[in-house]
Amino acid sequence: MKCPVCKWDGVGIADRFGDYDDINCPRCGRYEIGGSYGHILQQCETPDHLLCGVLRDFHERGVEPPRIEERVRQELIARILDSVPAKADRLLHYIAIRSREPGDEVEVIGKQDWPVVFGTSPFALAYYVDHLHDLGLIEKVDCVTTDLDQSSWGCTLTVAGWEKVESDRKTSIASDQGFVAMWFADAMTPIWKYSLKPGIEDAGYKALRVDSDEHNNKVCDKIIADIRESRFVVADFTGQRNGVYFEAGFAMGLGLPVIWTVRKDEIDNVHFDTRQYNHIVWEDAADLRRRLAERIRATIGKGPRPI
Repeated sequence: MKCPVCKWDGVGIADRFGDYDDINCPRCGRYEIGGSYGHILQQCETPDHLLCGVLRDFHERGVEPPRIEERVRQELIARILDSVPAKADRLLHYIAIRSREPGDEVEVIGKQDWPVVFGTSPFALAYYVDHLHDLGLIEKVDCVTTDLDQSSWGCTLTVAGWEKVESDRKTSIASDQGFVAMWFADAMTPIWKYSLKPGIEDAGYKALRVDSDEHNNKVCDKIIADIRESRFVVADFTGQRNGVYFEAGFAMGLGLPVIWTVRKDEIDNVHFDTRQYNHIVWEDAADLRRRLAERIRATIGKGPRPI
């Protein structure tokens, strides 16, 4: 069968979970999709490039995506980065992750890997490969072919490329900021105001969530920038918002510590791929504030801000 999302021919259904199919695609990675929504995508002849890019991003970060339905797709697509530097950085880190040691040559495949840069074809991938090469961040060997769809490149990070990767990874180490990913519902406002924000401050850090700072930037770009500049992320899964899973996964991909929290009555609803992590299962605002501050001090250390 064809992948419902990217139309790669020859993928199989690895398993079925009720109305959901478990798809394993060389281009998108592994994901689950609702039977009815999967049928709708199957009837569409053109690839869903944006959803393909999101699924591949989850796959590369080692975080299983939520089950894909139309509502879920819309929430995930809203957080796509569309800036050229962000896409170039994504490809650079993709090559770095696949390099077992400096000097290794990593094959980047046109037909398979264009979702890494949220592209729509191998032409987009070729642009970013050339861009990194022109910046001196990689050395590349082009395969010999007249058909770009069948093209691939042997890419090796230069010393400058490794310096860029390491700089990106270390940017947040000296930060005094803790980023909060949570459900933006009225019922959760007291939890932010009386638990998450003061709990982080009690540990000596500044608490930030994306709506607590004035800005003119696209929201998803602001989220990614704030996470990159943070020392850690607190992810509260009350409400089971897909954006929270996305932001926690992005932080993990950067190597940032993630502190997992959830209201007691929702712990059984947490996705099975993240349930393995030690959540702070809270009952009220005071309980969460105290335990959050203790967890931050125990796992990350006391922050530089006065308490």
